Amino acid sequence: MAPSGNGALAVVVSFCAGAAVAGCAAAAGLVLRQRRVKGSCNTAPATSTAHAARPPPAFEHPPHPTWKAGVPGSLPSPYEGGGVVAFDPTTLDKGSLYSLMISCVVPRPIGFVSSIGADGSANLAPYSYFNMVSHSPPIVVLGCCRHGGRPKTSDGSPAKKDTLENIEETREFVVHIISDWYVEAANHTCGDFDRGVDESTLAGLTPVASTLVKPRRMAEAAVAFECELERLVELEDASGPSCTVVLGRVVMMHVAKDVTEASPTGKVVVDPTKLRPVCKLGGVTYGRLGGLFEIARPRADGTMPEVKTKAEAADEARAAALR
Repeated sequence: MAPSGNGALAVVVSFCAGAAVAGCAAAAGLVLRQRRVKGSCNTAPATSTAHAARPPPAFEHPPHPTWKAGVPGSLPSPYEGGGVVAFDPTTLDKGSLYSLMISCVVPRPIGFVSSIGADGSANLAPYSYFNMVSHSPPIVVLGCCRHGGRPKTSDGSPAKKDTLENIEETREFVVHIISDWYVEAANHTCGDFDRGVDESTLAGLTPVASTLVKPRRMAEAAVAFECELERLVELEDASGPSCTVVLGRVVMMHVAKDVTEASPTGKVVVDPTKLRPVCKLGGVTYGRLGGLFEIARPRADGTMPEVKTKAEAADEARAAALR
């Protein structure tokens, strides 16, 4: 494993900036506004039947199907002429900067992290500072900010969150992708519970044994990655340590058979209409998949390949059914 340090910071920030904006990019419909639980130990139901009554997200045509490359001003912003407000991050307090940043960088995929401490205590928590940054090697990233609500450490720095402490102690964790059928239970785990409390029990989730790592994965999740710590990158603000970037190497992937499909080239992929992932927006707002659309990559000469999209295939199927 590579050592911790700031040497990787430029790489980490570069990957994170691009990946965070692209992550969960199809999420459009707002699903709910969930408040953070403050230390309550009431259990919550792990799943809901509400998702079964909601139609699955469908593929549709891109928003501007007649758009042509190289035509200036063909896709203007609807807010042109309204002015721009400039914000200098160094002049904002932490709370204001946090609220603005998380409402700007949306939608964000959520990493639902299971970890275990050296004493065997389990922890489960959602992180919207999350993404994948490489597929070869398979690397995921978490941003673990310091815990401002707990007493400072002996050296005066803000306390670390349980997830980070556990990963530092055991160098293993499991990341799940949250689907809408258990989002309320996942949200319940973000409460400010004492260290050593098993949030999976409080939320009514179902831990099952992992294959290669000690932290357990949740049976409700259709996708789970077993990870080993690759490296840590420490970030500081004007007051000292503020966030630790955790890079984890995926050593085993668990994917429910029923959410998989074959890609046009025959590779195993996950069908987003079956995974039904949720994402995070600003404040306590979540989002889920709305309309999905496909846009092919242009060739090196700028021309577009002739590819039948899923929306076009659906149009043909509906037309055939009416004949």
